[in-house]
Amino acid sequence: MMKRITFLTVTLVTPFITHSMDGPKYVTPEAIIIHKKDVVKLRLTTYTMLQNFQSDEKKSAYRLIKVIEQTNCLKQACITERELGFLLFNQKPSFGSSIFSNSTIDHFHASVFFERLGKYNQNLAQQVHISPNKAQLNLHWKNQHLHKIAAKSTAFGITIPESTLTEKVIPTLPAVDVAAFDALMLHIGKMIQEDSKIMKKTAKLIYHNELKNQPAPISPENFQNLEDTH
Repeated sequence: MMKRITFLTVTLVTPFITHSMDGPKYVTPEAIIIHKKDVVKLRLTTYTMLQNFQSDEKKSAYRLIKVIEQTNCLKQACITERELGFLLFNQKPSFGSSIFSNSTIDHFHASVFFERLGKYNQNLAQQVHISPNKAQLNLHWKNQHLHKIAAKSTAFGITIPESTLTEKVIPTLPAVDVAAFDALMLHIGKMIQEDSKIMKKTAKLIYHNELKNQPAPISPENFQNLEDTH
């Protein structure tokens, strides 16, 4: 077994309050400070997903599921998608010689992505739906494939009985919203096609209220060792 250690420059989050005539304006969310390690992990997972994203690829769907699951874990600690998005907006990554050094995807793409993810999760909650996990998504794709095969058979003058499809197809739970997940995939695909300047302007509009109360820039403070075992 060999360990590959990637040195990732991390802007560690520290509490920071700005003051004005009206009193304190901004406080870094305490939950982000407490769960700093998990936030850094999600940050790397998100960049990996966006860097290699293709809206019609299974691997991209699996990576997105991983991001959603990690985000949901942080939400249990009262960290919102919007807070994560604004955090990334303010934290330009410095990945040195890693695979991200020549990436066209940056922290502005990531910050806009979290705003879209927040809307996705909000809509699911309002409709009492859930995001598909990997097994549910695989089942959906398998069912789609069976229906496509049955539809193609008509070109040969053959009709597959509905009773056969009923036996073969295992439906996903009604609450599993694959359609919303597919729409999110398509939107991310469009998002990463935009250049950094457009995404920066978009992010500034999204986080307009937060930017009015933004603290002074926080300097890089440390190195985080992220280990992979192969």
